[in-house]
Amino acid sequence: MNSNELADESLLHLLSHIYVQRSHALWKDPIRSSWFAETVTELVRTGQLPPKAIATTGFTRLQGLVRCGGDFDISIYRHVVVLGPTAQSLLQLIPVHVINNNRLACDPLPPQSSKSQYNEEFFRGAEDPSASSFNRHRSAAQTQRLLERLIPDPVFRRQLQVGRWPRQHDPRR
Repeated sequence: MNSNELADESLLHLLSHIYVQRSHALWKDPIRSSWFAETVTELVRTGQLPPKAIATTGFTRLQGLVRCGGDFDISIYRHVVVLGPTAQSLLQLIPVHVINNNRLACDPLPPQSSKSQYNEEFFRGAEDPSASSFNRHRSAAQTQRLLERLIPDPVFRRQLQVGRWPRQHDPRR
């Protein structure tokens, strides 16, 4: 198997995991699961199962999508990344070279067809929280408005500002 076929098979593997994650409730129904078991048993008994997933017509169609020159595979990887915590186990199925291209936490896998680029022009006028002068140029009123947007609950916000939030019992104290 060449490297393209291996990459295609890995993508098929990832797609099957996405399918299972999204449709597992469908197959928990006893009627559907018994039908599936009977169907698989019959296919095995009659020798109709392909020896490998890459020997199916569905896989051939998938290869066509992946190799058509678009960003089908990247779109699938982006889908997994955007799913967030529900798909943490699927992140390990994304190729390392794709993950290593991660540039920004706000969009870890931007689409290749994006209209704007995350460059100096995109971030012009935005505050840099890591800059040493970040808080020096903000007035008290600006800081208060920022806190109000970040922490809408006024009681909790005041508790944080004065350092009086409820603490759990710490036996070391």
